[in-house]
Amino acid sequence: MDCGFILAFFLFVVVATCTEDHLIRQVVDNVEDHAEQQFNIFKSKYNKNYTTKEEHDYRFDVFKAKLEFIEERNKINKAAHKNYKLDKLFF
Repeated sequence: MDCGFILAFFLFVVVATCTEDHLIRQVVDNVEDHAEQQFNIFKSKYNKNYTTKEEHDYRFDVFKAKLEFIEERNKINKAAHKNYKLDKLFF
């Protein structure tokens, strides 16, 4: 085999892997940023204050899980041409 071909193939694999990892990180960061923005809006709107960082982090994790469920369910409903959409309702 030609060494140039092997080197080119290796570089392609490395670049493709790095690009894919970068895109995954971007998506994860965007999801995290979106959840954090929504949580800050929620806290402000409903005047929520948490006494410890642990409680804050726990509440954020719960909020984020519910937000992810709502958004995923809405994607499924849209794909299935359903006429309703879930939304956040906190009180």
